[in-house]
Amino acid sequence: MINVIEKYLPLIVSEQAELDDLLNQGNESEVRAMVIIHEIRGQHKMLLRLLRQKYGDLPQEVARIQSMESEDELERLSIRLLDARSPAELGLLEDDNE
Repeated sequence: MINVIEKYLPLIVSEQAELDDLLNQGNESEVRAMVIIHEIRGQHKMLLRLLRQKYGDLPQEVARIQSMESEDELERLSIRLLDARSPAELGLLEDDNE
């Protein structure tokens, strides 16, 4: 698991220090929680990349994706992205004029 974090979810210095402390304490549940947080962060980044690739420049309000904390919600959004013609169709805009 640690190899996955190091390879795919690079940590900033303070996060790496926190992870090292947790590993040294043998606190697996907190390590798992930290991994989940970083997985969700990776999903945020991927969704934003896909949205930019598909729609070009995005309105600022689309950044609210980063506040989504549910892996299921992010997965559903990813699937809906395949057929959506605009960020508004994904429910990412307050105004549906797009």
